[in-house]
Amino acid sequence: FIEKAMAWTSVGFKFIQDGKTKFDFQPDETKAERFVHALELEEPVSMFHEVSCQDKQQGFEFSLVLGDTSIRRSDKRNIYIFVNGRRIWEYGLIQAIEYGGQGYFPNGTYPVAALFLNIDARLVDFNIHPAKKEVRFKDMSPIHHAISSAVRNFYKDSSIAGLVKEASGFDNEDAPSF
Repeated sequence: FIEKAMAWTSVGFKFIQDGKTKFDFQPDETKAERFVHALELEEPVSMFHEVSCQDKQQGFEFSLVLGDTSIRRSDKRNIYIFVNGRRIWEYGLIQAIEYGGQGYFPNGTYPVAALFLNIDARLVDFNIHPAKKEVRFKDMSPIHHAISSAVRNFYKDSSIAGLVKEASGFDNEDAPSF
């Protein structure tokens, strides 16, 4: 239920358990809002950001939900990968997020993130695992590079913005946005 709700933010989902509504996801939530609500994270939605990339020539596009660098975990369980709306386990894509965040997280900690990759169906094979939880890409290198670059650029830009705000003495409302 949670995996489907996270992947399909344009659809409303409601989960009722023992006569009580446990989850009630509205169809107008952003990916960041749905991610935080679905996982019942303690951190506020304002500490999560969406980054998007599209490469029509290579046949893919993606959105990333990334937590601020202050949001970290001691394992990779809070890095979610979705390909064409399906949650999968793909070490290479988790690694791309991890590589992009290197230098922004203390050793042994990892970001809280979700990757929503949409790729031309001819470039990915879901039929290598009975439950379709693993995939084989025709060529993962451009996808890996785009993801790690997007993550690195996001954390670099947010670090620079934070330094500018701190150095200028602006509070969050008056600071220039990047």
